[in-house]
Amino acid sequence: MKKICLLLMILFFSIALIAQKEYIEINKNYSTARIYKKDYKIIKVTSLKLTNDTLVTFKNLNSQKLEQLSVKYIKYFSIKDGSKALTYGLLGAGSGLLGSLLGVLEVKADPYLDDSNVNYAPIIIGITAGFGIIGAFIGAFHYKWKRLYIKDDKSSYSIMISPTIQSNYCSLGLYINF
Repeated sequence: MKKICLLLMILFFSIALIAQKEYIEINKNYSTARIYKKDYKIIKVTSLKLTNDTLVTFKNLNSQKLEQLSVKYIKYFSIKDGSKALTYGLLGAGSGLLGSLLGVLEVKADPYLDDSNVNYAPIIIGITAGFGIIGAFIGAFHYKWKRLYIKDDKSSYSIMISPTIQSNYCSLGLYINF
């Protein structure tokens, strides 16, 4: 029982460590971003920069003006972090490979077709490469966004130890809030 409890605690704390937030860096310029405000409005911006702990400067894409905003009105940022060209290219190549292999198997399964002189390797490679290129082209126009938060002074957890002393026993309680 003790080993199971220890294993569950290690599993719980490892999951909590994985779910850490990424924070925006001070004085770093982000070329393309979105600001998500606490009033649920989204501002599309360029040249985003956290100038100090309390102020963000950016160029608003709607008004084309350089603006400033206090961080107390901001929920989080989304920063453009590349495209999905590789993922879509791999998905396209995989579906092209699967489709071409199924086509070859259909031809091979037909007893009335004479395919003894056919070389299927260039056909399979060509279809796979073609679908991969099409997928990469489509994925190049789908962007990945990374969410960044503003670092605050508050900690994300609290620990409280509470001793209990009674007439016939003593105990020590440990409370951890995340």
